[in-house]
Amino acid sequence: MNLRKRLEGLAMDSGLDFFGVSPVDRFRHAPQGHRPTDLLPGAKSVISVGIKIPQGAIEANHRAYEGLRQGIFTYMLFGYNILNEIIDSGLWKIGRFIEQELRKIAYPIPASIPRDEEKMMGAMSNRHAAVCAGLADFGWNGLAMRPETGPRVRWGTLVTDLEIEPNMLYDGSGVCTNCKWCVQVCPLKAISDDQSAELNIEGKVFRYGVLNKMRCRCGVSGFTRSTAGRIDIPIPQKMTPEEWLAVARNDNVWNKIERVASMCGRCMVTCKAGG
Repeated sequence: MNLRKRLEGLAMDSGLDFFGVSPVDRFRHAPQGHRPTDLLPGAKSVISVGIKIPQGAIEANHRAYEGLRQGIFTYMLFGYNILNEIIDSGLWKIGRFIEQELRKIAYPIPASIPRDEEKMMGAMSNRHAAVCAGLADFGWNGLAMRPETGPRVRWGTLVTDLEIEPNMLYDGSGVCTNCKWCVQVCPLKAISDDQSAELNIEGKVFRYGVLNKMRCRCGVSGFTRSTAGRIDIPIPQKMTPEEWLAVARNDNVWNKIERVASMCGRCMVTCKAGG
């Protein structure tokens, strides 16, 4: 069995659904400080892994937004936290094999953290890693999308100085039809209808809608009843980090007790792409 198959086998045995590899050169246009070689000097490959969000968790999110609020807890746990644990466990097994058996370095990026809360940026983008590894295309919602799942996949990443045979970039027809449903369904109107970000990967240009990260964070934090929160805090259209903190200080104590993960996810859950 070749090296790539062995690593993919470890991922599948860990309960993961997707495995792909990208050379670090595909990240040359990533923000400075968030490239694989910024995290691991000498890095050669980036492994991306993913797991499908169960349909039951998707249904639970629907029920929560139809008024059965307790559904949000099934979504937060079985559509988010537990999947993150499976991803992180899979990355640990892959990394352990790389370091113990191959004597190379494995630098895992957890499924959700670490992140710079002030800039609202992750150490490295898991969704960009999935696209770079040929596992997905970008949707207007800025999420990594597959034909059979749409954006309903959780992703994790591992950077290594091991050279691994890479995937080709996704070359099918666009998964996203640019219907802009994500713009309409976002409770905080955090996704731009007409402004896009652009990313060039090996000459292929990907575009997706500009996201108002701070308004989005207000939504996933439940600062509004429109996202299963327990309070309606006035949320400005534009915010500095300090203004976002001012909004966050008005959080409801019940929200803090109940919030264990994202309380929104509507741009992902209701996306019309995929099965």
